[in-house]
Amino acid sequence: METITKVVATLGASDIDERLEVRLIDGIIYSSQEQTMEDQVMLDGFGTVINALGIRIVSTVLWRLNNKSAKVRQQAADLTTRLAVMIEQCG
Repeated sequence: METITKVVATLGASDIDERLEVRLIDGIIYSSQEQTMEDQVMLDGFGTVINALGIRIVSTVLWRLNNKSAKVRQQAADLTTRLAVMIEQCG
C-alpha cells in the first residue's frame, strides 16, 4: 500500500485505465479485509487513491454493487462502509 501511495501521489491517476482501476480497487478491498488492526499507512493509502481517482471510484463501486455475483456485491458494500469511515478520517 505504501508503494501505491507513493506512485499515485507522485504520478497521479490520469493514466490509470478502467481495467487497472478495477484491479487496484480489488487489491484495496483484499488488503483491507486481511488487515488485522488499523494502520495509518493503509488509511493514508486509501486517502491518496480516493483523492486521485475522485468520482471514478464511485462509478467502480456502483458497478460492483450491481454485479451478478453476491460476493462481488458484498465486497462493494464492505468497501462503501470502509470508504465512509476513511473519507471522514482522511478529510
